[in-house]
Amino acid sequence: MPAPLLPTQEIAPDDDAPPYGFPGPERVYGYQGMQYHRELLRDRQRIEAYRRAIAQSLVPGDTVVDLGARIGILSLLACQAGAGHVYLIERSHPMVAVAKALAADNAYSQRITFLDKDMAEVQLPAPADMLISDWLNPWFGVGSPMFGLVLEARDRFLKPGGVMIPMAAELLLAPVEAPDLTQEIAFWDTALPGLNIGFGRELAANNCYIARLNPRGLLALEKRIGRWDFATARDEALQIEVDFVLERVGQLHGLCAWFEVQMSPGVLVSTSPRLKSTTWFQSYLPFDPPVSVTAGDRLAVALHIDRRRTFDSSVNVGTVIKWEGWLSARTGEQHYRHSTLRGYPTFGRLLKAEARASEDRTKPDG
Repeated sequence: MPAPLLPTQEIAPDDDAPPYGFPGPERVYGYQGMQYHRELLRDRQRIEAYRRAIAQSLVPGDTVVDLGARIGILSLLACQAGAGHVYLIERSHPMVAVAKALAADNAYSQRITFLDKDMAEVQLPAPADMLISDWLNPWFGVGSPMFGLVLEARDRFLKPGGVMIPMAAELLLAPVEAPDLTQEIAFWDTALPGLNIGFGRELAANNCYIARLNPRGLLALEKRIGRWDFATARDEALQIEVDFVLERVGQLHGLCAWFEVQMSPGVLVSTSPRLKSTTWFQSYLPFDPPVSVTAGDRLAVALHIDRRRTFDSSVNVGTVIKWEGWLSARTGEQHYRHSTLRGYPTFGRLLKAEARASEDRTKPDG
């Protein structure tokens, strides 16, 4: 396992953060709504890390590419740090309209070329010195469908030895007790008295959730399970096997994943549940059903993350996460097997739902 990126600095607890659980309603609007951008700008750790990394790494006069720029905040930071020119790439026309207005208000319009088109249609006159992008997402950081686009932009637009921000990331994983979150799954057992909608529990137990996890719920010390240096990384499936020895009595509800992102050599942001919450939060993978555990119990985990097409080349399901657990406890053995392919009706699990409905229609009355 590679060495840690950098020691994580102490950050004071976030007293104003929401209760432990799922993020608030601001996240449901999508990046077309200004609520989304407000929340990003309110995340001082995230935006200040980008500001510091750009200021530290940019040489005045550098050419910069801002990929997936949304309303152009990183482009503004690059201009503020002395960029000679910025190529802002964002395929959403409404977002580019906002970016143009913000650039004009800051007298940066002449230093930014606005490219409201797909990246595949973009041609630059010369390689850039720096590639910046706010693309990491709560699904294990590199679970974003933009991962492949960032690497393609690196190969197409960045000069050899050019700077990437962020430059690297490392993934961490730990078993967790999360009673509030597991109720989201148990909800389906009694949601409608008199009706059996327990099939919803199967779907709910096979989702990857974005959540703020309580650090007191961690059942074992986290393990570092993967690292990406974005200057050389490839968009490949991640297959991890890791073992944990549980450290206390509790209930095993699932896995908590988070990441550390190296913005530049001197700027590191951690999304650890032990530190002040960021808008990246953490990822929660349920184990269903929960089971009682005690210190000394052992848990083996296999984790697979893949953004490629699944089943056949005509079916693209985006990021797929599969996770298995083998628990050796004093109370017995338990095997868990979960996959987001089984958790979303638009994925393969829909076939089972249709099969159930078809079977019910063929049953004789009475």
